Amino acid sequence: MIRANCQEHFKKSDFEFLLSALTKYKSQRPALEKLMIDPEVMDQLLDNRTLIHEVLDRFSMAQISPYLFFYIMFKISMEDDQKYNYLVDLLEALDQKAGDMILMIHSHIGNYAL
Repeated sequence: MIRANCQEHFKKSDFEFLLSALTKYKSQRPALEKLMIDPEVMDQLLDNRTLIHEVLDRFSMAQISPYLFFYIMFKISMEDDQKYNYLVDLLEALDQKAGDMILMIHSHIGNYAL
């Protein structure tokens, strides 16, 4: 989990965006607002993959601050690096394995890793 100080720079519009992105119904917002007071809960909320999709699908700089935007984009880049490293490790394993293990690695790459 990333411990960033960007939360102290969030604006009201950032919290509105988070509430909108993380709740399905307006009736859920008051409960989430209470949870957002706790910094540890807020960290967990910011790690929610839904936020990445919401920013990419309906992004507007007028809607969120640069602090929230770059925090979410940083999360995407970290996940992409982890996926890339995982695929590199699998491809390296292909060079070191033989027989049935090669077939299993190819199957895993095709079915799950990509």
